[in-house]
Amino acid sequence: MSTLDHLERSPAGEALRRLREVEVRVASDREEARRVAASLPAHHDDVEVRAALARLTLRLARFGPASPDGFDPEPALRPLWDAAACAADAERAGAWSDARVLRALRHLSPSAVVQPALVLRRLARVESTQAVRALQWARESVALATVTSERALLELAPLAEHHEVDARVAFADALAEPWLALADARAFVRRGLRDESPDVVRRALRMAEEDDAQRARELTEERELRAEAALALARIGDAEDLARSLDVRRAVLAHHRAGRFPRDAHMPELVQAYLGDDGWTPLELARVTYTSRAALLDVLAAVPVDDVRWRRLAMLLAHVEGSSSSGERGRDLLATRLRASKDLDVARALLTAATECPDFVDEEALLTHLEALPERTFDALGVHGTTRSLERVTTALRDPVAFGAARRVALDWCWLVAEDRVALIEEHGAESWTDAQLARASAPPTEWVERTRRAVAGSDPGAALHALVGVGAPLAELHDAFRGAVRAETIAHGARRPRDPDALTQAERALLQRERALALDGRRVTRFQDEGGGRLIRAFALAWLADAREAADARDMVLALGVLARHPLHASQLRYVHPLWRHADRDVQRAAVEALLRCEHSEGLALSLSRLAEEEDVRPLRQGLRAIEHFAPRWAEPLAIAALGSPNMNVKKAAASALASVGTARCVREVLRWIAGHDNPGLRETLVEVLTSVAGDAADALLLESLEHAPPHHHANLLAVLDGRLDVRQVACLMERGGQAAERVAEACRAGAVGLARGSWADVLAEVHRAAIPAPVEPTALDRLEREGFSPALALEALDEDPPQLRQAIRARRAEWARWACEAPETHARRAAHAVLSAMADIEPAQALRLAARAETPVEAWVASRALVAAASSPEHRHAAIGIARALPMLEHERWHVLGELRAVRTREELERALDAATAHGAMGQLLRALFPARSGELVSLPPPDRRARVLDAHLEGLPPRRRYEARPTRSIKTTLHDFLSGKTALPHDPKAREELAEALQEWPADERESRRALGLIPHLPLHRVRSWLPRWVERAEAGDEAALRLVEAVPSEEVLAHTALSADQVSALVSRTLPRDARLARTMRVARLGEMDVAPAPKEPDPVDPLDEVAGADALLEYALAARGREASRAIGRLGGLGAREHLLRLVDHPDSNPRTVALRWLRKLLDRDAYLALALERLGEERDAHLRRSLLRGVAHRRHRPSYPTLVALMLDRDRRIAREAAEAVRRLGSAIQGELDRAMAHERPDRARKLRAIVEAWSSD
Repeated sequence: MSTLDHLERSPAGEALRRLREVEVRVASDREEARRVAASLPAHHDDVEVRAALARLTLRLARFGPASPDGFDPEPALRPLWDAAACAADAERAGAWSDARVLRALRHLSPSAVVQPALVLRRLARVESTQAVRALQWARESVALATVTSERALLELAPLAEHHEVDARVAFADALAEPWLALADARAFVRRGLRDESPDVVRRALRMAEEDDAQRARELTEERELRAEAALALARIGDAEDLARSLDVRRAVLAHHRAGRFPRDAHMPELVQAYLGDDGWTPLELARVTYTSRAALLDVLAAVPVDDVRWRRLAMLLAHVEGSSSSGERGRDLLATRLRASKDLDVARALLTAATECPDFVDEEALLTHLEALPERTFDALGVHGTTRSLERVTTALRDPVAFGAARRVALDWCWLVAEDRVALIEEHGAESWTDAQLARASAPPTEWVERTRRAVAGSDPGAALHALVGVGAPLAELHDAFRGAVRAETIAHGARRPRDPDALTQAERALLQRERALALDGRRVTRFQDEGGGRLIRAFALAWLADAREAADARDMVLALGVLARHPLHASQLRYVHPLWRHADRDVQRAAVEALLRCEHSEGLALSLSRLAEEEDVRPLRQGLRAIEHFAPRWAEPLAIAALGSPNMNVKKAAASALASVGTARCVREVLRWIAGHDNPGLRETLVEVLTSVAGDAADALLLESLEHAPPHHHANLLAVLDGRLDVRQVACLMERGGQAAERVAEACRAGAVGLARGSWADVLAEVHRAAIPAPVEPTALDRLEREGFSPALALEALDEDPPQLRQAIRARRAEWARWACEAPETHARRAAHAVLSAMADIEPAQALRLAARAETPVEAWVASRALVAAASSPEHRHAAIGIARALPMLEHERWHVLGELRAVRTREELERALDAATAHGAMGQLLRALFPARSGELVSLPPPDRRARVLDAHLEGLPPRRRYEARPTRSIKTTLHDFLSGKTALPHDPKAREELAEALQEWPADERESRRALGLIPHLPLHRVRSWLPRWVERAEAGDEAALRLVEAVPSEEVLAHTALSADQVSALVSRTLPRDARLARTMRVARLGEMDVAPAPKEPDPVDPLDEVAGADALLEYALAARGREASRAIGRLGGLGAREHLLRLVDHPDSNPRTVALRWLRKLLDRDAYLALALERLGEERDAHLRRSLLRGVAHRRHRPSYPTLVALMLDRDRRIAREAAEAVRRLGSAIQGELDRAMAHERPDRARKLRAIVEAWSSD
């Protein structure tokens, strides 16, 4: 009878109590849930009871709760009843009104519905704009793995033709989201390109492909869509499309990135577009007109002298590169316009352009407007002025009112360039100069300079440079000494390549000293508008580079570029290095790219350097990928995707790092393909980070979909990636969905190969059982033990199945298993005892003694001996343990060692038996080391001189002399193994070295000589490898192969007996072929033949004890994690996370190692609620120093739109770590208007220099 019978007659309080009790029971008992669902009462006089009944009905939705005929709940409770009905049978919602469906779904999530795809289909057909809720439902469904992305897109199809524009726009936006990356959306993109709404068409144009080019050309004729269509054609069109879009700045720049340049005929129209669009910068136009520079200058020359257009056009002349004939023509045109200009606004623009042009040399043209525009003229003279202009300026300064407010500027300029400052003071009077200037007016000590010049002639260049710098020699005399000093120091280091970019040469240190002296003396260091230290070094290196280019000296060019890499260039100096990235000499090209990448003002070179990723040669290809990572240009994403296909592993890793900066939904398919198909764990880890960054919460679902369609040989990689990422609800939903992925994940979770982010496989089974989901794999006896509790019947089933997790399960319930094993019936006593003892469970000593006494085979005896040693740590049990050990069925020399571990008094008879057994089984060396530990390196014998002594002496004399094994740190273990097998070295004495050699032996040698030498490694081989080779050896030995017989003899006897394929006939055949000296194998086979040992099921070697298995409780795990480092600490933190110990994990976010901190934060993300975790992440973001972890935290708070983190995100846009700054800027850009207020506040209150940088970043966004 149901426990809810007659509920309608119960008082309200009693009814509520009964309902709570039923809720608890149905949570774990499926049959109870079915019974309750079949007999739910629908009515009660109290409204609170009716509400509780509705909630219970919703909880039991999967079991088909029935509603009575004519049931009509009140309006407040109807949504709950409707939600329950929809969850049980989603098809019923098809006949409901839109409002009723939307109200019901407020109480449902995709995991609570039996058929979530049908709910998705109904939502997509809602008539109002509320249909966009289908998109959110689809996102959640895909993330929970209840539906695939392909099925979700199919059910969302009605939104593409929805009559509401907002719904169609939202659907078009969703097509570009990563969670739909594996679905084929081409048909919907084509439908969007022909939509009547411009907003939908704009979004479709962003996803258009090459076969949509004709439709995009048609759209360029529509004024409202012209810009977006032209931009799409730059990506999917050809060179002819450039001519159609010269008036669209972003399209012209995109064509340029694709390698298409405007032609000469396009220049007039392009210049007109430049004048009409303030978004164009002079540098951008100069860059895209690189191949038509002469035609551009023709257009500029045709502009009248005082035309107001020069206010915008003047700066173009400053950006024409100066090494070409066009550059000289541009400078001549600028000088001509300066001389002829009468309009002061135009003249001001021309002077500004002359100031920015680093190659401008016409001082007379600058002086044309000296009286009318003194301040702007002196700005230009500060860059290009020399003593040639000094006379005119000083003559004008004789007039006391000359230059007005700019008089102080004129005096300072004269002081800067004058060679004879004493004469300058006398001419204008001491009152015109500051005290500091008057104090430094004395002439340089030319006599000391001349003496030093003679003294250092022919000496070491470095010493000469330091001596000349010390006496203040003129800069012109330091060039040769500087170059010679750099060459000498580079040769001394034996490298043609530039030095470490952070290590200065002695020559550079000397020039820094000279630069400080010049600054103190008020002298100009260089004529460039340069900032920061190292200006003099940059000037010297650029002059050296120019001379080396003229002489075609690649070696000097590399050295000069190495200097410039250590002292990054100013923006105005980039043009002197930029052409060298295409140099024919690879060393010059590499050094030029290094120097350009280290420049803070090299963003304009992103196109040139990122295009290196298209090279076939590995070195420039890697530099191009590094440039993509550095500049983060979104347009370069296809280049990084293509580089993933390179056969070079370094290129693949560089491509993955580049995608971490520029990856979008377009890279998801390729990233998943390489995650599934590549065998390098480091590459897969980087690609998983890329996937997580791009796809966010949908990353796990995408991995599962990839597993659904992957071939079998890719399953292992995908399952390894999923380890620790899935939670119980995702796995349960996946199992309900079914398919290949569900089967593989279920099998891997059950086997322990895939761990869950929260919970365990037992929790999954409980959830599946509670929700009545058909499991793709049958639960094992261990699964049922976890769910139903311990019982003898299930324990016996588990012993019969003998799964890999059996020992772990015994350790988890050690008390129950040990108690059952001690009381087990005689038919199962031995197997139960062996299973418990082989698990190395920490059981009571009395139980261990009782179980050990049941051992009847050598393998069981060995396992029992380990338990006896552990039990003997208790003094009251040591005597009993010794007695049991003396009765164990084991070899006598092994018993001798066990008795020694038990600290037993061993008799002479026991020693005699041990010596006999050691002689027969080839274990004399081990026994002698135990007998004579102090003399283990000598040949020893035992008195008295009887037969035993003679046998021992003969045995010892036959031993080869021991050779010391010395491992060479520089040799790999594979080389050492090869040398041993080929006879070049002897078998190492150190047991650890032997284990390393055995571990390296992946395949047994086919060569007979190498096989004989490898015999000594068999005792040290991993057991699983011996077991895999043993069947083949036994088969060959049975056929009469003597070499295979020797291999079988070398295998421990218990492993030979455990080999289940060893039939009685094989035993007889092997015994008959065994030579007399092979007593050990003969006895082993005889024992097996006589049935003294069970051979089925095969006993297994006990697993090594994991130290963490001995750490019980959250507090102990916390202490272990705080004391451990690296992987051990991370494993302990993982177990704490599995226990849900949030307080303990919070203490571990300050762990000294970054990996444990990362693991702790990942667990806290799953255990804490959203706001608490984001607050913690924000706090850690301010304190964390590890770059990788900072980027992970940054992505976390940015992806979840955490408002308290907005000020931090804005501040991180100026972080010194460029990758952090770039990711923060991208996050702020994605947040858009939500963070605009904080961005405006920062630009208003930050320091002026930081505010300028923020404005520059925002302006760059608007220009993209």
